[in-house]
Amino acid sequence: LGGDLAGSFAAKTVEELVRERGTSLSSAQRGNVFVSRFKRQELRELEARGWWLPHGLSKEGFWTAIRESGGWFDPYYDYFHWSAASNLPGGKVNLFPAEARRAIASALPGLVEGFFPLAQASGPSAPEEEFPLKLVPYRVMTLASGGTSLMPWLLENIGVLTGDAWETWAEINPETAHEFGLSSGQLVRIESSVGGFTARLRLFPGAQPGALNVPYGLHTAVEGWGQAQGANPLVAIGAARDPSTDLPDWYSTRVRVVPA
Repeated sequence: LGGDLAGSFAAKTVEELVRERGTSLSSAQRGNVFVSRFKRQELRELEARGWWLPHGLSKEGFWTAIRESGGWFDPYYDYFHWSAASNLPGGKVNLFPAEARRAIASALPGLVEGFFPLAQASGPSAPEEEFPLKLVPYRVMTLASGGTSLMPWLLENIGVLTGDAWETWAEINPETAHEFGLSSGQLVRIESSVGGFTARLRLFPGAQPGALNVPYGLHTAVEGWGQAQGANPLVAIGAARDPSTDLPDWYSTRVRVVPA
C-alpha cells in the first residue's frame, strides 16, 4: 500500500490488512472457520435460532485455524436484519454520519442541524384560538387516486372503516368531539381562513386528537351514474405551498367546525 491510499489504513501491507481482518473475526460471535458440510448445517441451524458456539481460541489461534482450514464463513446471514446494512460495531446504522453533518454545516450558513435550510412560510398562519383543529385530507383506497369513476357500487362501499357512503364525511376523535360539543352524524361546515366545505361528522377512535380526517375525490361526478353528495376538502387549503419543497401544503391547514 502506498500513496494516498496508505494513509487510510493502519496496515502497511496487504498481508497485514488481511491478518488484521482475520484476527478480528475471532470476536465476531458468529460464523466459523471452514468445516465439513454436516458441521456447516449444524452451525447454520444454531445461528438461525440466535445461538453461537464459542471457538475457545485466542486471536492468533483463530487466525491460524482460518489459514489451515482455508477460510472463514458465516453459515447464517439474515438479509432482512437491520444490522446487515451496517459495518459498525453492534450493528448500528448512521443514517446521517456525524462527519457528513459537520462537513455540510461548515460549508453553508443557515442549515438546520447541518442538514438543509428551512424557508419561512410565505404568510402568517391562522390563529389556533380561532381555528383549533388541523385538517388532514387523505386518499380513500376505494377511489384510488381520486380519479376513479364514481360507480354506484364504489359509492356504496367507500367508507370501509366508518361505514359512510355517497357523501363526504369528516373523522374526528371522540374526545375531541366531546371537547367541542360535536356529535356523530351531525352535518357541519369545516372552515379555514381561505375556504370551507360541508361534511357529515363521524366519531372515529382512529383519528388523532385535535385533527379532522377528510377524504378527497368525492366531489367529482360521472354522467349517468348519479350524483354523489361530496365536497372537496382541498378548497380549505387553497394555494398554500410547503416552503421547503414548494409542493402543495396539505397538512398545515387549521380549521374550525360549525353547524351547517
